[in-house]
Amino acid sequence: MSNDIRFHIPVMSEEVIKGLDIQEGKKYIDATLGGGGHGMEIVKRGGRLLGIDQDREALEFAKQNLKSQISNLKLKDADWKIVQGNFRDIDKIAKENGYDDADGILFDLGVSSHQLDEGERGFSYRFGEKVFDLRMNQKSGVSAKDQLARLGEEEIYEILARYGEEECARAIAHAFTVARRLRPIETTGDVVRIVSEVYKDQKIRFGALSRVFQAFRIVVNDELGSLKDGLSGAEK
Repeated sequence: MSNDIRFHIPVMSEEVIKGLDIQEGKKYIDATLGGGGHGMEIVKRGGRLLGIDQDREALEFAKQNLKSQISNLKLKDADWKIVQGNFRDIDKIAKENGYDDADGILFDLGVSSHQLDEGERGFSYRFGEKVFDLRMNQKSGVSAKDQLARLGEEEIYEILARYGEEECARAIAHAFTVARRLRPIETTGDVVRIVSEVYKDQKIRFGALSRVFQAFRIVVNDELGSLKDGLSGAEK
């Protein structure tokens, strides 16, 4: 992983940390660690940190970031650990790492700016012929291109309408099914070309593409199911 990679800089970080009310020596879980921005704020204030993320690249960056900042700030008593996992398993992960009695838990939901800017996993339509994958963890689940290959037209429509709130969901779903009869839909470029057949006007096409990518990302990663399980586990 390149040291030049820049991860999501948390917005409203001050408000989030204030809400957690960090107390020295108490335990906190950052269930969406990302690049470690919120996690570092917890450690700086003397909190003990368990960071969880399913994105391997994010964890590698966060580990380097935390080590570097802790060293620079000379925080000799810093207590932190990071774990690769899905926050839907937060109850199990917390117990395995001695954080089942955590004093605070943070969920920062959504896709990170790094994932949108990195391009290789297909989170954005801006990078041409990248694999239409969309998985946060590429070692688990089914990619967007593979799901798109086996879903029926009505199922595609339901995904676009429900998770993307796309007004042309039916037309786009039909365009997908027609296009894949000719050849597999495998790249972000393929998706852009198909959506462009429905939205001829470039000014409104980009909004539609954002909704299409969002809809498939939510389904591929079972984001709503993970959130439901994660919130339930956090209450235990």
